Amino acid sequence: MATKIRIQKYIANCGYCARRHAELLIEAKLVSINGRPVKEMGQKIDPEKDEVSINGDIIVPPKNVTIMLHKPTKFITSTNDTHDRLTVMDLVPKQFYIDAVFPVGRLDYETEGLLIMTNNGDLSHQLAHPSFECEKEYFVEAEGKLSDKQFNRLCSGTIVVEKSIVKPAQIHEIEFKNNTTVFNMIIHEGKKRQIRKMVEAISSKVCYLRRVRMGNMELGDLPKGKYKILSETDIKNII
Repeated sequence: MATKIRIQKYIANCGYCARRHAELLIEAKLVSINGRPVKEMGQKIDPEKDEVSINGDIIVPPKNVTIMLHKPTKFITSTNDTHDRLTVMDLVPKQFYIDAVFPVGRLDYETEGLLIMTNNGDLSHQLAHPSFECEKEYFVEAEGKLSDKQFNRLCSGTIVVEKSIVKPAQIHEIEFKNNTTVFNMIIHEGKKRQIRKMVEAISSKVCYLRRVRMGNMELGDLPKGKYKILSETDIKNII
C-alpha cells in the first residue's frame, strides 16, 4: 500500500511549485483530486491512485534522476545565478532542468570535484543533512609545510565555522611538495567553505581543493565537466 501524502507536498514533489505557493493554489480553488476541488488544506492523496490537476492540467512527478558530476572550477553550484555566471546546470542536458534536478550540498566557485545532483528530495536530505553524517572526502593542497600541531587542530573538534564548532576531521595521505602540503581530509558536515575556513584557522590557506568522495560514491576517473547517471544500485550504496 502506498503511503498517503499531503496534497501540497505532492504538488511540490511534482516540481510544479513550492509548498507555500501550492497552498495559495488550493485557497484559490485551482487544485482538484480526481476531478473534485480540494476543500481542505491538509487533504492527503495516494500518489499511485489519485489524479491531481491544477487549473485543469494533470500533474505527475518527474521520474527520479540522480547523477554524479565532476564539477570544474568557475561554475556556481546552483540551478541559477543572479549575476549571470555559469552554473552546474550548464554542464548537463536541458532535460535535467525540466526534471527539476538540483545540486546536493555545496561546492564553491573555486572548488572542483564530485557533485551529486538529483530530483529525489529524500536522497538529498540523507546526503546533506548533518544528522546522517555522510562522509565527504577532499584532496587538499595547502600553503606551507603543515606541522603535526596544525594537523592535530584540524582533528581536534575545536574549530568554529559559521558560529558553531565543527566535528573533528580525519586526515590521511600527507605529502610535502615544494612549499605546499597535500593531504586527504574527511568531514561529516557541509558548511559553506568549511574546508577553506578550517585550514585558515590553522594559519594556512587552501591552494587547490577537489572533492573525491561522498559517502561510498567515489569520483574515480570521471573527466572534469562530465557526468554519469547513477543506477538504483549506485544510489542505494551511496550511504
